[in-house]
Amino acid sequence: MEEAEQQKSLDRYADYQGREKRIAMLTDLRNEMLQAAEQYKRGSGTLATMGLQKEKSWALRGGIASGLAGGAAGLAAAADTQIKNAQIRAQNAAYMQRMGPATMNMMQASRKAANDAEHLAQQIVEAKTKLVADINESDVMEYITIWAEKVYISKTGAFTVSAKAAAKDLPDMFEGRQVVLDGTISADLYQNNIKVGSALLVLPWKGLRRLNSGDRTTTTLTGMCCCNADPSKNYEVKFSPYHLWLMEA
Repeated sequence: MEEAEQQKSLDRYADYQGREKRIAMLTDLRNEMLQAAEQYKRGSGTLATMGLQKEKSWALRGGIASGLAGGAAGLAAAADTQIKNAQIRAQNAAYMQRMGPATMNMMQASRKAANDAEHLAQQIVEAKTKLVADINESDVMEYITIWAEKVYISKTGAFTVSAKAAAKDLPDMFEGRQVVLDGTISADLYQNNIKVGSALLVLPWKGLRRLNSGDRTTTTLTGMCCCNADPSKNYEVKFSPYHLWLMEA
């Protein structure tokens, strides 16, 4: 994939804000699950039948032989066809026995994907009424712990940032309901104290939740910027809000 296309894919949800970001991401996930369910369903049907052999008509073959060489030849041809059909049935039965587990696995995968799609549909409905806090995004940034884990600058000058992020103690804003931090963070690359570009780090649809005591779990974020960074120069990455908000989980 070309770098510009990679950046476009990573930035896909960067300009959505509030509930709309969650709804857009969930909708795309649901469509992926529906597509997967259909593909697994078609695959199970193909797997179940692609190795099966079709039986031949003993009456038709016997009739043709009888017309060409007489009744005895017709009976012999019909008997031969019946024997071959019995062999085909045995071979088909053996094939179905071999393919049975694989077919069943694909059918189960189809049902799971369909169930996941149904669950996502319910989450989309719920997302439409989630509460969003009226708070300045620079203040929201204060609740994020984030650091650059890896930075790669290509020979074209494009750079990719992989960062780790987690939410600090989030304020209780919705009468005891769980709060998450959501949106997009800008990873700004500086060389010689000059900002050469910004890679956008889009948070997952669930956002960032407050870490429990002793919990070291973080979320990995990846962003890319097609610019003119110099691979031979030292760099510094600073993080700033692009679109950030607090909302109900």
